[in-house]
Formats: sequence, C-alpha cells, structure tokens
Amino acid sequence: MMRQALLCLVLGAFAAPAGAEEPMSTDRPDVANSSDTVGAGRWQLETGVAWARQRADGTTTATWTTPVLLRIGTGERWELRIGSDGWQRATVHGNGVHDESSGLADLDVGFKYHWQATGPAGASLGWLVDAKLPTGARAVRGHGVRPGVMLAAEWELPQGNGLSVMPGIVYDSDDAGRRYASGVLAVSLDHPWTPRAHGFVEVAAEQLAARAHGGNVATFDTGATWRVDNDTQVDVAASVGLTAAAPGRALTIGWSRRW
Repeated sequence: MMRQALLCLVLGAFAAPAGAEEPMSTDRPDVANSSDTVGAGRWQLETGVAWARQRADGTTTATWTTPVLLRIGTGERWELRIGSDGWQRATVHGNGVHDESSGLADLDVGFKYHWQATGPAGASLGWLVDAKLPTGARAVRGHGVRPGVMLAAEWELPQGNGLSVMPGIVYDSDDAGRRYASGVLAVSLDHPWTPRAHGFVEVAAEQLAARAHGGNVATFDTGATWRVDNDTQVDVAASVGLTAAAPGRALTIGWSRRW
C-alpha cells in the first residue's frame, strides 16, 4: 500500500497542468474541514494511505486504511461527497492474542453547503451533513446508519495564517450496537512557509463520548501540504494520542486532484 501511495504521489506531481485560477482547497490531511466547496461542475478526489497504532490492556492494534473522498460540485455553494476509509486491515496481538480483520470499509455519503463567505466575526462558514452506511465487509462493518452534522468555520489571520474550527455532533453506534450521540471538535492553525507549501498544527477530538461508548478520542496533529499546481496537492501528517481511547501514533500520506 505504501508503494502504491508513493506511485500516486509521483504520478500526481507530474500529471495534469494547472487549470483553475484559484488554488484548490482540500479537506485532508487535518481533521478540520474547509468551508469551501469545489465549485459548480468540478470534481475533486482526495486519497492516501494511513497507519495508526493503539496500545491498551497489554495488546497492540495496528490499523492500515486507504481513505478516499470524492467531492462533486453540484453548484457554486453545494457539493456532493462520497467517501470511505477504503481498504482497512487491523491486526491485534499481545497477551496471547493474535487476530486480523480486513475488508472494504463503510461508505460515507453527504453534502457540504458553503453558507457564508464572511459570517460572524469575519468567518467563512460551511455546513457538512453526512451519514456512514453499513455497507462494508462484515469484519469491519459498523452498526446501522450513523448520521452527523458539522460546522466548518475559517478565519484569515495576519501573515497569511489561517484558523479553522469545526464543531459537530454524530449519532453513532458502538461495538455492541448501542446508539449514542457524540461530539466532534477540531481546531487547526495553518501557516504558509511558501506560496505552495503550508504546515499546520491541530488539536482534534473525533469523538467526545461517555466511557461506556468508547470514551474521548482526542489527538494532537501536525503535517504539511505542497501544492504542485492549482489542481494538485500532496500531503503528509502525523498525530499522537491525547486520551487513552485515541491511537497512540498515526501517520498518513496523501494526494488530491481537481478536475
């Protein structure tokens, strides 16, 4: 999978020429999404390879995924979103246990609406509404439909810096099939090193829930993006867990392309 990801990055770096006047805006590799949509009639693919490791109760779980997101502009303010964690493989070992599970992950479908270019306190705002569907392989499939809604807010700061804040709520399901509501909150700070290269730091809670439903999953993330041209971007990011329920270490490398 890593060789395939590197091949995608090489092909992407030398692939299509710049076409759009405005540089593309992606929703990876950080957790906080952009408030922007891709634009009417535009298609954008964001994909990569991700690895995470979590240690708990004497066992270690290593998970590989190939996240992918297709964004289709149905209007200047609207986009259709179809995503998944792609092919997922998890290996658990320790305390005499060795278990493996793999397969295609559940589909995630929804839309984004760019609400305001300049909202309260000068923020650019966008709504994201989606639902995870139990469509994946049995070994990695979730329980039932899991809808969620999030608000993406972005501010332009001095010196080209940017601040992104994304609160949200998800109606989820745990391993026992019990339904519960959990919170989402991500705060990301973007810094331009050059016009093409940016770095970011982020604190993200992908789940804020009671311990009975898995507890809080919070991480500190950092990474970088490089814009090959206005329609092509490559990225890399790493994270460390801030709570016991979060993966202790995680890495991702990715490629995004707009048509």
